[in-house]
Amino acid sequence: MITIIVKGELIENVVMKGNYQVDSLTYSFPYPMIPMLLLALLLEFVHRLMSMWRSMYEFHQVQTHIVQQLKYLNCIPSTDPTSEIHRQSTLQLELEAQQWHLSFCNLMKAQRDYIQSLTGWLRLSLFQVGNNPISKTKQDSAIYSFCEEWQLTINNAPDKVASEGIKSFLSMIHAIVVQQAEEQKQKRRSESVFKELEEGG
Repeated sequence: MITIIVKGELIENVVMKGNYQVDSLTYSFPYPMIPMLLLALLLEFVHRLMSMWRSMYEFHQVQTHIVQQLKYLNCIPSTDPTSEIHRQSTLQLELEAQQWHLSFCNLMKAQRDYIQSLTGWLRLSLFQVGNNPISKTKQDSAIYSFCEEWQLTINNAPDKVASEGIKSFLSMIHAIVVQQAEEQKQKRRSESVFKELEEGG
């Protein structure tokens, strides 16, 4: 038997109230309560994911506002050659953007793989492997429906648009890196020619 205590209340009372934050687990309850625990834990997990995405969205909104404000600055293009510090900073920015793109793609893939595996496992364990479909409980159906909706939502997420946006940003940075590298080559070539002229004179 497994007893599940959520904020001092039994799990069935908490699930009915819609409060899914699990504080502690103790072992003393019958097996039929396990689906309710699973549902509560999944809801808590999704709530935390939503909080993560909401925080990211808020930070990105601030960053977008800053970028929009920068458009109004009167920046006069500099004719000075790119310094080594600027060149290294651009290279570092490119590396960070590459890592950003990789991490974002890995995050979305991990979430898709997780919910796909979970939904597949539930489909097998609740409805196919030695289970009578007539005997499935409301909790079983609720868990499976919840996971199906979650999977549909994550599959329809516009992450490809975001990924392409990051790749476009990367392309612009790379173009600057190439330009700065070419400037560096020309600078060294000019210095070499100037040195030869001085030695020849």
